[in-house]
Amino acid sequence: MTITTVPPETEMERTRVFAPGELDLLLADGPPGDVTAIRARLAELHDAGVRVTQTGPAAMVITGGGEHRQREYSTLLDRLTDVESAVVCPTCGRLPCGCMSGPPTVDPELVTLAQGHAAGLRAMADMLDAHPELAEAMRYSTYLNVGLAFAEDKRAALAAWIRAAKAHGATVKKSGDKYVTVELRWGRIGFDVFASREQVCERVVTGTETVTTSVPDPDALAAVPTVEVTETVETVEWRCTPLLAAPEGREPIPAPSTGQRVA
Repeated sequence: MTITTVPPETEMERTRVFAPGELDLLLADGPPGDVTAIRARLAELHDAGVRVTQTGPAAMVITGGGEHRQREYSTLLDRLTDVESAVVCPTCGRLPCGCMSGPPTVDPELVTLAQGHAAGLRAMADMLDAHPELAEAMRYSTYLNVGLAFAEDKRAALAAWIRAAKAHGATVKKSGDKYVTVELRWGRIGFDVFASREQVCERVVTGTETVTTSVPDPDALAAVPTVEVTETVETVEWRCTPLLAAPEGREPIPAPSTGQRVA
């Protein structure tokens, strides 16, 4: 990402060039609420005359408002977590957008899906509130795995999860080796959103090295004869009684009445 500021008093340009991937999945310093404050200050600087022009998919030029405001604007953009994918609004010329164009249209099917997921999570929260004794079993299993196998752009999908989670007060941590995993947490509860490293990161060969390993001799293995072995093995089946059936000597668990949710 390249940000260029052009002071009105001089033709001198100040350019900030980010290293490859520096802004990818960048986690801003400070609490998640800082992002809201940064956006608010960017809007104030726009009102003071600062203007931004998008000059390419990863470059923009900042003009107007005086050099000190331009430098502040540039610094704030450096800290904004989603600056890599930010696009200047063509209507109002703001970053973030200040016009009434509204957010992008969302597929109604996805809205319905999201509402169903949210309702299910709220019901789960109600269940735990009503049955705190169940929390012990969740002491070390407190997150849901979200794979992005069907996302067309894995990097953009991970960034969207980060932005949404931080906007709603989550802590964010990046981890993983074979997979790039973003851990989103609200207290002990949250999501692990992951995608294959090959689909998110760029593989760069930085050099070569000679490695010696020991492996079985394929010729010797081919010469080893096979023998037949006869042994006795168990044949088993699993018989599971209904989980809500009454233990011996106890009354059966009653079925829920009409309209009652099963906990």
